[in-house]
Amino acid sequence: MTRETKDGLEMKDSQPGEENEAVKTENVEQTVTYEDKPGAGSSDEAVIEDVAESAVRKGKQDLLAKYPKGDWPYKAAGFWDKLIFSLLILVIAVLVAYFWSVKFTEVRRKINSDFSIEWSAVIEGFILNPGPPSFWYDRDLKVLHHRGPIDAEIKKELINLPTYPESEDSSFRDVVNSYRESINRLAFQSNEIDIHFAVSLILLAGLSGLIGSMLRIIGDFVGWACFLYQLDLARWWPFYLLRPVMGFIIGAATVIIFKGSMAAVFNTSGLMTSTVGIYSWIIFAFLAGFSVSDFTRMLKNLSKRIFGNE
Repeated sequence: MTRETKDGLEMKDSQPGEENEAVKTENVEQTVTYEDKPGAGSSDEAVIEDVAESAVRKGKQDLLAKYPKGDWPYKAAGFWDKLIFSLLILVIAVLVAYFWSVKFTEVRRKINSDFSIEWSAVIEGFILNPGPPSFWYDRDLKVLHHRGPIDAEIKKELINLPTYPESEDSSFRDVVNSYRESINRLAFQSNEIDIHFAVSLILLAGLSGLIGSMLRIIGDFVGWACFLYQLDLARWWPFYLLRPVMGFIIGAATVIIFKGSMAAVFNTSGLMTSTVGIYSWIIFAFLAGFSVSDFTRMLKNLSKRIFGNE
């Protein structure tokens, strides 16, 4: 059955149970057979990936059809745009490097602080053997010194330093007990962390991630401005503006995420026992900030595994 349209054209009405040929053809073209694709499998994840890839390809085809070659909808940055943006990145990089050095000095000074406690119960025959390089006993002032926090292993080593002759005299046991009590107090004192130091530590990790993201931004800027000649600041300014913010947040969060809790970050069994340990997670925070996209994708996959796909 045919009917006449407003334009004078004839159109065939679809009968019940029949399909319009054009609609059928369009549906066939948009249908993706996942079983025929090699390696795709029949899992939900493979289907989702194939649908996403198909959408990306279709989006590119639509753009190419809408904008012919040489008529791409972007505004290339000019000389002054590139110069101003380069100077802005340079100023921000210098400021970030300065604040990073300030926070790193604060954290390192705290880690290398000298902790001391008075102890003068030495008697004849009692020998305090040499300990680790960070520990020493000032016999003149009768003070025990230790540089940096004392963890469980160092504490055990310090407690086993005294030697004394085997004797039934209780005075030796009293001296040993007094020494062990002093070591316990010294270990507790060395692990006291104030809120100012905790904030400095978090800021140092965040600034490390920010430096990593700034390095990635500089690389992207040079690539698009100097090699591809397609730097579009009018479109991509949110990317350049917010990527350092994401780098700071991710850098600050990496230490907490991968150590499990704030307490695990700041205790002596973690990375707070030496400057080398500080370097290790600073590098990790830097890498996390440099690869913000990869890190957020990893967190997304991790959250899906924990909370499900919904």
